[in-house]
Amino acid sequence: MASTTQDQVVLLLTIGTLGILTLIGFIVFFFFLYQRKIFILQQEKRRKEQAFEREMVNAQLESQEKERAHIAAELHDSVGSMLWGAKVNAAFIERSTSFTGQTQESYRELTSILDQSIDSIRRISRELLPEAFHVAGLSQSVAKLCERFNAGNGANVIFKENQIQFWNEPEALQVYRIVQELLTNAIRHSEANTIEVALNWESKLLRLCVSDNGIGFDPEAKAYGVGWWSIRQRVDYLKAELQLGKPAAENGTLICITLAYRHD
Repeated sequence: MASTTQDQVVLLLTIGTLGILTLIGFIVFFFFLYQRKIFILQQEKRRKEQAFEREMVNAQLESQEKERAHIAAELHDSVGSMLWGAKVNAAFIERSTSFTGQTQESYRELTSILDQSIDSIRRISRELLPEAFHVAGLSQSVAKLCERFNAGNGANVIFKENQIQFWNEPEALQVYRIVQELLTNAIRHSEANTIEVALNWESKLLRLCVSDNGIGFDPEAKAYGVGWWSIRQRVDYLKAELQLGKPAAENGTLICITLAYRHD
């Protein structure tokens, strides 16, 4: 009888232990299930935040391009037309009146100022809106940009390309803006006398490298500069990879950006 009672106690203890272990197992299972749910919700929240930030950046970049186009049109159509009209009127006055001495010198200075102003308006308009970018594409537009920077900026700007490629998608215009900003920064801050822009086309990949032989570049010191901020925003928009370094043969700065490109 005592043996039977002892067996019952052992059985009850065994059942109780199994019940506790099962309960612990359920608690652990539901804990990990809860943690996984929290992790998924956090991932989803992060994904939505990143998508929202990307939409905001895209909207900002699109707004910038629209504003550039508007300003370029206003400069070309309004200010440019007025300056051209002033030059035509000045030429008419010259034909109608005989200038001598100081008056002739003042007239020549006036027409020179008008010519310089018209050229400046054209240059600014081109910088704001690349001429027929959708027709010329990235390569030709960057080549023309380097030619303009090469004239009168005190630095030799060299453009290189490993093959002829035509790309005029909206992403291509953002690459053009990056080149424009990098050249502007190099001219203003690097004290370089040689700047090289290289487009290396690979299978579905584009590698853009801009190098100079200037004083170097500290990204931390210029991290909050508008130009560098604009470059980083465009790099993020393109989902590109940005690398900073120095040219192999000399001091200076080497900035390379690698991105996938869509080409039909």
